[in-house]
Amino acid sequence: MSAFEMGNNPELRPPHRDEDILRLVENIYAVLLTRGMLGTYVYVCDTALRERLRPYFRAVTG
Repeated sequence: MSAFEMGNNPELRPPHRDEDILRLVENIYAVLLTRGMLGTYVYVCDTALRERLRPYFRAVTG
């Protein structure tokens, strides 16, 4: 049975491991954050997450 035939039916689809989902999300963000031609702005609403990500980004003011 193909992936298309399985569709969104969780009974037919093998479960995704947390590590696979984390790798996918990290890859998505890596692609999005490195494609800006003139830079990329990142705004984080959650204060705790903002502090956790702060070491990875250079702050721009102005």
